[in-house]
Amino acid sequence: MHRRLGHDLKDLEELLKQTQGKGINVYTHGEMLPCHAYPGLKKYKHLVGNYGGAWQDQREEFEEFPGAILMTTNCLQRPQNSYQDRIFTAGLVVGPM
Repeated sequence: MHRRLGHDLKDLEELLKQTQGKGINVYTHGEMLPCHAYPGLKKYKHLVGNYGGAWQDQREEFEEFPGAILMTTNCLQRPQNSYQDRIFTAGLVVGPM
């Protein structure tokens, strides 16, 4: 069984590996801001910033964001029609078992 911890640093790292060298900028959202301080993630130069604030503001913020969105299901609110075709989920975040 795979377990995701925190807001899923492993998923973020996998996304960064898959997009490296492809001209794709990756942004975190809200509570993922501390990811930019992790040495293992700082090495990815295309992790360029943090967009938006708290999870409860996502419906308005994601509507304005022009790119694809990857989320864990824990913080996902019902998507607006305006971005429903560009939001993807990676599963639940769970604590240690």
